[in-house]
Amino acid sequence: MTDDARSGLGATLRAAARAVRAGHLEAAVALYRRAADAAPADWSTHYNLGTLLLGLGRPAEAAVALRAAIARDAERPEPHATLAMALLGVGDEEAGWREYLWRREAPRLPAARPRAALPDRLDGERVAVLNEQGLGDALFFLRYAAALAARGATVVHDPFPKLAPILDRVPWLARPTAPPDRRLPLGDLPFLVAAHRSDPHPPALALSAPPRRRAAVARRLAEIAAGPWLGATWRAGVRAGGALFKEVPPARLGAALRSWPGPVAVLQRAPRPDDVAAFQAGLGRPVVDLSALNERLEDMLAVLDCLAEHVGVSSTNVHLRAGLGRPSRVLVPWPAEFRWRAGAERSPWFPDSPTYRQGAGGDWAAALERLAEDVSAASGA
Repeated sequence: MTDDARSGLGATLRAAARAVRAGHLEAAVALYRRAADAAPADWSTHYNLGTLLLGLGRPAEAAVALRAAIARDAERPEPHATLAMALLGVGDEEAGWREYLWRREAPRLPAARPRAALPDRLDGERVAVLNEQGLGDALFFLRYAAALAARGATVVHDPFPKLAPILDRVPWLARPTAPPDRRLPLGDLPFLVAAHRSDPHPPALALSAPPRRRAAVARRLAEIAAGPWLGATWRAGVRAGGALFKEVPPARLGAALRSWPGPVAVLQRAPRPDDVAAFQAGLGRPVVDLSALNERLEDMLAVLDCLAEHVGVSSTNVHLRAGLGRPSRVLVPWPAEFRWRAGAERSPWFPDSPTYRQGAGGDWAAALERLAEDVSAASGA
């Protein structure tokens, strides 16, 4: 590349970065395409283009650019991990879970991680499945660990402390007591058990609230107000986490739930100082704030089992309620995170939970209008 060409490429990339910061994303796509044409051997221009396209909710186009980046530098983990999100988002789980092995969140193991599916029988083996990411991810990926138990393995897991009492009741899941024969990151399991062939969308990990605790929670809720109860959450994840951060304006969510005839409980983890007041103002009546129960998930599990309806963004509570065999009404930000599938009506992992999807421009109006209609119909209002 000549000095002039290199200088022109640098100017194009700087212009693309400025366009992204200014929110001119379509202009940024055109600039990154120009940069990729100018430097066809450079992996990073294709990677940046793919990442941007994925952020624009165009996973099929993103996959093309990300595969071009991998073709130019196959050992860079970033294009592989981002390609996983694109492929899983469009339902290509065989290739998507293979690329997911490259995610940076995977626990570091002393030996190279397996890159081939596990054998069909694991009789007599102790297989440790290792935590990664957060509570919701642990609950999500543990559904794939059931395949290890079905193959004859003793599955051991050292749970996050908040989940420990809940997971201790899963009959095929044991605490570590001796060195395992295998150590596997939870997020590797869909690939390692070849889930795309055997059970691509296993049901949620079956959970249960202790009967006495559930009965005590039910009595307490009845003392506060006569049901039916609805629980709501408007935010989850970490803002720096991209698609893993989800948020609906609390006042607008409250307004969408006005027709609900019974009491409404706030289940939001660590609400901001003005959030509950905004939600309450939108709802038009007082709420019961149970947000502190997110620190005591045994009690939260019992509350979730007592609710007639659960509404909110995808969160640990959605996974807990799914484990109870109960649906949630899930508000899905745009672009959709892979579990909620681009363009799908419902998630194949949460088939009983209807979704309400943010528009491509970031507008919740249509989603919240449909939510309001469905909640009204469910309540008989």
